[in-house]
Amino acid sequence: MRHTSSIGLHLGRGWASGVQLRPGGRLRASMLVETGTEDLSEETVARVARILDRRGFEGRRVTLCAPDDAAISALLDVPDRASGAPIDQIVRSELARLARAEASTLCATSWDLPAHARQREGASVLGVALPEDEGERLCAVFECVGLRVVAIDARFCAVARACGSIIQGQELAGVVEISHGASRVVVLHHDTIVYERSLPACGLDGLVATLVRELRTDEEIATHLLMHEGLCEQFGDERDGWIRLGTAREAIAAWTSDLARECETALRFTRERYRCGAAGVLVLAGHGARIPGLAEFLEPLVETRTHRWSPSDALGDGAPDEPALATALGLAMRYD
Repeated sequence: MRHTSSIGLHLGRGWASGVQLRPGGRLRASMLVETGTEDLSEETVARVARILDRRGFEGRRVTLCAPDDAAISALLDVPDRASGAPIDQIVRSELARLARAEASTLCATSWDLPAHARQREGASVLGVALPEDEGERLCAVFECVGLRVVAIDARFCAVARACGSIIQGQELAGVVEISHGASRVVVLHHDTIVYERSLPACGLDGLVATLVRELRTDEEIATHLLMHEGLCEQFGDERDGWIRLGTAREAIAAWTSDLARECETALRFTRERYRCGAAGVLVLAGHGARIPGLAEFLEPLVETRTHRWSPSDALGDGAPDEPALATALGLAMRYD
């Protein structure tokens, strides 16, 4: 990379994260701030832009991820490219059919997948699309506050890119980004993304709501118990006797078991599809990766080595230990 990267900027549910890289892939600036809103209004984006200036980000070029509720993705069977068939048009048409939209209204791309065990003819691709009007709306909001959008990426692609140093060279590897609205599992076969799925039932907001209900407490206390106590089993002090803490552990353990089943299903599907060995690693990223004891609790459930991702995995020592920066870092790593 010859120049400073664009600003990888992710505005999620109640949070904004940003990363910018220096030439050579070294960290220039990062931020993780609470916005308190999901609304991508001009006011919210203007506030984030001011924070970028204060945190030492350079320039006005930003790379965004497609909004979760607007992005479309699917595994598709298509004719072999050697046949001369218009693969791009076929992919766009299939994604439009799934989204119940007109093909002409989508901006779409795809990449070829390895031949799978049951494939006798044709080829498989993973297709991704975003409605053009949604992309134009995003660009317009950011440009109103002086930020120029140079690219819009799929969120799962950005997360996988950020985790590349951990999963590179693995025959089979998984990444699960645990976020507020939903979690997302991504599976890679020989460094190619071959499967991705959103898991709305495994989002942190739903878990916090469960803790609020079962503990009869407020959101602040429930969030504290989740992110500071989590699944740790022993404390060696009076906290071990807290009934509330034991109830919280049970609820978090049940949620983690559901997440493990989803991850194991995704890994098993891919393993059978490509007739390959067991996954070498399951990488945990996103806000939820900070839950104490999560990786240790999850590992025997998925029967796969788990790794809590940190920016230092990609950037080396000195990077902030914040797994919620995965999406923003992956966006900055596009080098557009």
